[in-house]
This record gives sequence, C-alpha cells and structure tokens, in this order.
Amino acid sequence: MSLAVIVNADDFGLTRGVNESIVACHKAGSVTSTSFMANMDAAEHAAILAGGNPSLGVGLHFNLTSGTPVSRPDDVRSIVGGDSRLLSRHALIMRAVTGKLDRAHLLTELNAQLSRMRDLGIEPTHFDSHQHVHALPVVFDVVSQVAGSLAKPIRIPWRWSGHAGGKPLRRRINESVLGFMVSRCVRSMPAGMATNDGLCSVFDLNRAAADLSNASYAELLAPYQTGLIELMVHPALADAELEGLTEITKVSAVEDVLLRSDFLRRHVTSRGGKMVSYRDAG
Repeated sequence: MSLAVIVNADDFGLTRGVNESIVACHKAGSVTSTSFMANMDAAEHAAILAGGNPSLGVGLHFNLTSGTPVSRPDDVRSIVGGDSRLLSRHALIMRAVTGKLDRAHLLTELNAQLSRMRDLGIEPTHFDSHQHVHALPVVFDVVSQVAGSLAKPIRIPWRWSGHAGGKPLRRRINESVLGFMVSRCVRSMPAGMATNDGLCSVFDLNRAAADLSNASYAELLAPYQTGLIELMVHPALADAELEGLTEITKVSAVEDVLLRSDFLRRHVTSRGGKMVSYRDAG
C-alpha cells in the first residue's frame, strides 16, 4: 500500500469557532476528516456545516470526559460525577482500573451519542474518542463492538514512529502506558476491522506552539513510507467561547493558521501519496 494520509481534526462540535476553523481548513485542502462531539453545545452548528461540506469525512468522537452525557445521568451513573457531568479523564481512568466503570453504561452512552449524531443528519465514517479514552480496554471493547457491528473503522492511538528528545519523565511514562493499552486493544479487536496504520500529532514533537510550522507536519509524516496514517490536528479560533474548555488553545490557534493552506496536500503528493478520509479505510 502506498502512503495515504488522513488529516483528522478533533473536537467538531465543541464550539462554533472550532467548527468554523475545521471547515475552513477543509476547504483549503488540508483537513480531510473530523471527529464529532455529539454532546457539546455547538453540535447542531457542526452538523449544519457538515451537511454543506459532504466531502468532509465525519466520525464520532466518543466523549466521556467533557460536558454532560446525552443519556439521562441516572442511566449511566458510573460515567458521571455527583454533579451529573461526565468525569475528568483522571477520574475516568481511576474508575476503569478499579473495575468501577459499568460496561452497560458505556454502551448506553455510546449509542446515545451515535443516535444524536444520526438525528442531526450525520452517518459516522469512523469511531474515535476524546482524549483517547477508548484506549482503556473496557471502553475499547464497547467502541469496537459498535464500530464492528456497523463495519466502520476505528482509530488506533498508535505511538508516533519518529523520535523527539527532551520529553519530561511524566510524558514518557504516559506514552508507555498508552502504548501498552493500545497493544492490548489491538489484540482484542474483532477480525477484519479497518484501522489506521499509524498516528501522529504536533504534541509528539514536544515543542511550544510558537515553534510549530509546516515543517513540523513534514517531520511528523517523514517516518511513514506506506500505509494509512492519521495526522491528528486541533485547529480552532481561539475565542472567548473556547477558554476553559481546553488546555491546548495556543496550539489550536497555530494549527488554525497552518492548515488554512494546501501545504499538506502538496507535501503528501510530492511523496507519491494521497490525502484521504476514513471512508477510504478498509
């Protein structure tokens, strides 16, 4: 297989500024795919934009760590806190490792978010999750079950094949733990399920937002010669609505600028590859 690159923008539906940035980057020729947050306030706005841009692949960004569930909180008690909001990532992980996440609750909420997405007129091209929480085995089992039943691809949060020095110990430990969980998930994956062969993002480079450029994307893709590779991006208009919802505002603002050109398309083509979406997986 020759090189095929999916440029997937996460968090479609988080805010109107995120939505508008993603669509602008898609129209510029950079972003080919996005991941939809069905439970967030700007979901309806995102769905309208998706309807007007049918060439943009839209997957379900299963969200267990931000906002409120689509389901009734009383029906999914193991994934919400006392305030009936979804848990923080740390709290979710703690419940997962102590066996306190109810698989039935995960399935209920996944189906609720999927139904919400479809009610808004979007059929998912693939499944992934906010903050890679589907790398947790209990969550992965549920997501892969639903994705498999629909014959849809699932994003695997592989570690980047390149190398960046200077990462703090905590980051290296987190990456190692994620790699271990991913290996377990891949072993349990239903036979024949389509996935990406690699994954990378600017966070793999361990650089300040001000130091990112188009060359950063070329560096990320350099280790990959063949296969279906996802370049995960997070472009957004860094407006007041976004404040407090994410810790990566500075990176998102830079990616909003970088991805409003067709550099990635030209770069991938120059290497004999092509830009695709998860519709082309399989």
